[in-house]
Amino acid sequence: ANQSSGTLKYAIQKAKKLNCHLYILFIREQKVISEIDLAKRWENDLDAVELFNKVKGQIQESNLHFLYTVSDSPADSIVNFSKEFEINQLIIG
Repeated sequence: ANQSSGTLKYAIQKAKKLNCHLYILFIREQKVISEIDLAKRWENDLDAVELFNKVKGQIQESNLHFLYTVSDSPADSIVNFSKEFEINQLIIG
């Protein structure tokens, strides 16, 4: 979901209503991935920082989790993170 997305707003509202965890996955898509790219953190990606800062304060921080990856296959990354964190509902925007 981009930062002006109604999808992000919906996800925040739903997480608040259900008092559940909200995982926000930021994927930096690149055609070629190096070992350096795989080690990147969201704190060093200005777009991710901007998005995550917008979300902070809108939901209880103990329920908020930021995930970040650099990927050449966003669909595979979404599936992998969903499995790893046992996500039972996925909102994509």
